[in-house]
Amino acid sequence: MTTADYQNQIYNTVIQQGYSDTLAKLIVAQAQNESANFTSPVFIKTTNPFGMTYSGQVLACVSAEHQPKSEAGLAYAKYHDVGVATLDLLAWLNRRQKEGDFNITCLQTPDEYAQALKCAGYYTAPESQYSKNIAYYFNQAKDYVITSAATNPVATYSVAGAVIVAGISLLWFGVYKIIQGRKGK
Repeated sequence: MTTADYQNQIYNTVIQQGYSDTLAKLIVAQAQNESANFTSPVFIKTTNPFGMTYSGQVLACVSAEHQPKSEAGLAYAKYHDVGVATLDLLAWLNRRQKEGDFNITCLQTPDEYAQALKCAGYYTAPESQYSKNIAYYFNQAKDYVITSAATNPVATYSVAGAVIVAGISLLWFGVYKIIQGRKGK
């Protein structure tokens, strides 16, 4: 996939969940920042454009071997694709909104978005640098291609659909671990 493909998939996932064009572009900018424009080793190994660590979330998995770790030593979450990763980020944002950290619909600028993420504990970098990076990608945002389910099934993922995908992934991971365990006997 190309950078434009990832951008469009993330953008369309946010739009399909009923959020604004501005929030979708902020989330695309966040993904580009966190993943070094979809080129970082963490992104390549985990399809995780947001740098989210694994904490048992339903939409992600973690492999036991060769899983990249954060500076804090936590394994990064691994996703089936960037659409599922985006749904997981939206779930995180919604949890923080319910906890009163911010109102998602009020996040309209890179500075507001970066400040909200910082206050909610999303990142440890200096806020000014994070905001500057988000603004850099946000200001480059073009008109993303809005796709339909016929051309991009990921754009119409629902949380329930993503849970099914995650469940299948976990099932196969369990089968893999059983096979690996038998090989060791």
